[in-house]
Amino acid sequence: MEKSFSDILKSYRLENNLSQNEMSIKLGISENMYRMYENGKYNGSTNRIQKYLNKLSVNISNISEPDSFKEYGKAPPSRGSL
Repeated sequence: MEKSFSDILKSYRLENNLSQNEMSIKLGISENMYRMYENGKYNGSTNRIQKYLNKLSVNISNISEPDSFKEYGKAPPSRGSL
């Protein structure tokens, strides 16, 4: 079954009995940024996602819709466009 990036992060965290803080340390990012990834509020660049998945030993083919993977590279809207 294919999952979104945020679903993979959350599943991995729960299966390994890790807190969000422990996951952020494992990935080398702030806890706040990790929460944004897990909640699907921000997805980061394709390269960054691949880097995180490699750290977790997760295959990129487990992510839903790999053909539209570039969507994950979208940055959040700037303050001026809100």
